[in-house]
This record gives sequence, structure tokens and C-alpha cells, in this order.
Amino acid sequence: MTLEPAKIFVEQNLVDEPYVHEIISRLPGVSVTWGDVAEFRAETLKQARLAPLQEYMLLLQKQYGPFIRACPGTQNYLCCGYQIIDFAANCTLGCHYCILQAYINFPHLVIYANIKELLAQLGVYLKLNADRVVRLGTGEFSDSLLWNKISNISNILIPLIGQQKNAILELKTKTTHIDQLEHLPHGGRVVISWSINSEECIRNYEEHTTNLEDRLQAAAAVSAWGYRIGFHFDPIIYYPGWEAGYREAVRLIFEHVEPEAIAWISLGAFRFMPKLKTIIAEKYPQDKFIYEEFILGADKKMRYFKPLRIKMYKVIQQAIREFAPHACIYLCMESPQVWQEVFGYDPSKYGGLSKLLDGAINAN
Repeated sequence: MTLEPAKIFVEQNLVDEPYVHEIISRLPGVSVTWGDVAEFRAETLKQARLAPLQEYMLLLQKQYGPFIRACPGTQNYLCCGYQIIDFAANCTLGCHYCILQAYINFPHLVIYANIKELLAQLGVYLKLNADRVVRLGTGEFSDSLLWNKISNISNILIPLIGQQKNAILELKTKTTHIDQLEHLPHGGRVVISWSINSEECIRNYEEHTTNLEDRLQAAAAVSAWGYRIGFHFDPIIYYPGWEAGYREAVRLIFEHVEPEAIAWISLGAFRFMPKLKTIIAEKYPQDKFIYEEFILGADKKMRYFKPLRIKMYKVIQQAIREFAPHACIYLCMESPQVWQEVFGYDPSKYGGLSKLLDGAINAN
């Protein structure tokens, strides 16, 4: 779903930025205010959480930090080496477990609109890393495609990455906003990925997202356009009946998408900063998944006990292997020991997790 913002606030010194005016032109009838971002943020920070979905405000401002950031991996857990294009922040899909609730304290969507600087920084980054594969994505601080009809970011980034020999772009989503992708020259260098969960978890905890069937129909369409597909089982949530629920989700994936079209599938058990529990309990008092047994991990996040995580990963990866024996499956932010228990090896055997994923885009 895409909803028009109730208002648009634009940083005053972006008045000469053509990209800002392009965004505004896509939202006719929405009021626009120009002004000081610090004053705007001070006012909106008085609200303790996201505004109701139908009342969000859109903030167009400059990105004053770097647009390209390394994924914040943590010691003792294996990171995939993903590079974040920090293009937008916040999301209105309303996933109850979302970690952004503990990171972001402003009730509006942000699009960093100094697009020329983004492209300049990206160009420099690609040149500096011309001797290795780089994997980039926009889905760390917001859904990659939720606001695509407003931002048009796919039409900006996909043709650019499609011309590169050393770059891979991954766009992650829980939506079906794929119309703009059909005729873009992706060059086989772009992966369109969907976050996947059991239908019960989607129904109970992913409040404003599209259902699993619709996501997979969208994946099938994108695959027909020549894109590689990714799937991310993250977060995997424990609940009575989880095994059947996740096995069914796997079955539905391969009912819609051929194994050869899939670049990779990730598995990540629910993990969270301790303060997120209080936030979820206050916002969603009916939810019980936060009251399972957790331990504090080496990354200072709460995690299921290791034996339960291993069991979850084994069940899902074995279900995937029944349909796709050679699929590239990896664990998101897990230890080498857990990798060894689940797969019988850790990625260092193949040069590390980054190298494993770098090669996956060229498979088949």
C-alpha cells in the first residue's frame, strides 16, 4: 500500500534541487511547507511514536552524513558485508517486531533529497572498490519499495547498477510495488527480495503489509522480467505450530518461483535490543511472542536459546532443500558455531560469507 502524506515539509536550502520538485509534483494537492529542519524535528519529536498510518508527514531534507554505510555487524556473529544506501528512514508498514521502533524516535518519513550527492558518493565508492564485488541495498532503515512511486529511487539506481561489473543492488520489500521495475535495464545485477514469514505471523504481526500470496505473485512477475529473487525469513518467530507454518511458507515460495531464479535465501531468528520489549508491550499488549525465553547475546541483543535457533534453522533449511537442493542459504548475524551445527560448515571454508554471496548472483 502507498498512502499520500498528510503534509510535506522541505528543508529550505533544497529549494533549487530539481529532485525535490519532482517528488512534490507526484503529490498534487498535498500541502508543502519550507523551513528549518531542526525546528521541524523539535516539534515532531514531541510525539512519542509513529503517527497513525493515514496521517504521516513526509520530510525532504539533505543527508549530511555519508549515503553509503557498512551494515553494522557485531563481533562474534558473521556479517554478510552488505553496504547500505542510506536514502530514506522510517516505515509505516507497522510490523510489531520492527527494530526501527527502538532506533527511530520521529513520527515522519524522511527522504534524503540531495540526490546528486548520493550519485556522486556512489560513483566514488564504486571506483574505489572496482577490484571487488560490492553488494548494496536501500532496505535497512525503510522498505525499499514502499515509497517508490513517490521517490522513484528504483528508476535512479537500477539503470546505474545495471551498467556495473562489480556491483549488486538488492531492494528488499514486503509490498507488491513492482510496476516501475518492469522495463528497467537491470543487467542481471539487481536482486528484488521479499521478507517472508509464516502466514500466521504476517496476519498477527505485520499489520499493514501485503499477504504472503500477493508477495509471491509479485516475485513471480519480477522473475519473469529477468531479475534474480531473494527471500529473507527474518525474523523467524517461535509460536505453537511454527514448524508447519514455516514449512508451508517454503512450499508456497516454490509454487510461485523457480529455484534457478533465486539468488539467495536468508534465515534469521527474532532478536532485539532489550528496550524493544517495553516498546512492543506498550504498543501491542496482545502480543505474546516477546515473552518467550531469551538470553542476552554477545551483541547485547536478546536471542532465543541456541538449541531452539538451531532447530528453527534446520527445519526451514531442510524444507528449502527439498525443493531447491543447491539454493544459497545463509544465516543472518549468527556465530560460526551455529553455522556448523546447521550446515556442517562455517563460511570461512569458502572464503567467508561475503564471498559466498558475491558468487551467488552469478550462479545459474
